[in-house]
Amino acid sequence: MSQKRQRYQRKVQYHVQQRTSAKKMRAYYALFAVMGVAVAAAIGLIVWAYLESNTIPNPLASQTSSEAPVEDAQQNPEESQSPTGTNTGNVPLSSLAQNKTGTMTLELSQGTLEIELDGALAPQAVSSMIYLAQTNWYPDNKASCTRLTSAETFKLLQCGGPNGDQAGGPGYSYGPIENAPQAVEQEGTKFGVYTKGMVAMARQSSNGYSMGSQFFIMYGDTYIPEDAAGGYSVIGQVVKGQEILDEIAAKGLASDATDSSDGPPADAVDIKKVSVSGWPEYTQSDYFAAQSEPAASTDQTTPVPEDSADEGGK
Repeated sequence: MSQKRQRYQRKVQYHVQQRTSAKKMRAYYALFAVMGVAVAAAIGLIVWAYLESNTIPNPLASQTSSEAPVEDAQQNPEESQSPTGTNTGNVPLSSLAQNKTGTMTLELSQGTLEIELDGALAPQAVSSMIYLAQTNWYPDNKASCTRLTSAETFKLLQCGGPNGDQAGGPGYSYGPIENAPQAVEQEGTKFGVYTKGMVAMARQSSNGYSMGSQFFIMYGDTYIPEDAAGGYSVIGQVVKGQEILDEIAAKGLASDATDSSDGPPADAVDIKKVSVSGWPEYTQSDYFAAQSEPAASTDQTTPVPEDSADEGGK
């Protein structure tokens, strides 16, 4: 073979190799591009999932899991129109709490909780609880815990409504809001941080003088949006029996719950007995001074929430 032909063949082979290399490089570049997009998408999904799981519930959302704990007053709509800032009915004297702490024993059908009540920081709310406990109001009125929430940042069990629902109260409503936790702000909305084990009083939306018999217990850190009235009165802290709440929460919601994260607990939670220690056993005249004793009825109740249709009990 002539040298000229050999040089031609080597040239052809060189160009073929160059083209093959270029094709391989383009394929590598395309593969790298696809892999980059896939990695970016995966990172984006991870970030999105993290943000979703750690987002505080929107207080304006239609889901009931974003609705704050309130007392439903469907039985007395006229009273729900009363102005804020005024007690209704014969409210137990705030001096019953004597500016000191004591213990409330809450016997549920699943077990017993011990709650340390702070009569110094929440004298009116604790005084009311002393009255309700000493007069056996909760079991006499078949009170129970009818609302469980399970959103990532909204974990509570709401109790204290008479007759197995969240409509009604002890025949009076009171204020003001006491010992509400310090709020944090997110996207222009202030949220109270209610840590695990806290016990606070439920009330009507934007009305700080609508507390009665209903209360809620946190089984996990909970962020509740403040409204025009502010936060919620914290009366104490669970000091024994927190595992009872965890067990109730672990069983989830009842099969007929209309919301995936807010509704009746799977197993009925009845209040068997409520008792307090650390204070004297008061008489009827002690509770109300010169006032007459209020009837332990469920007809006079706290004001109706803004969206009572969503309330089983933000």
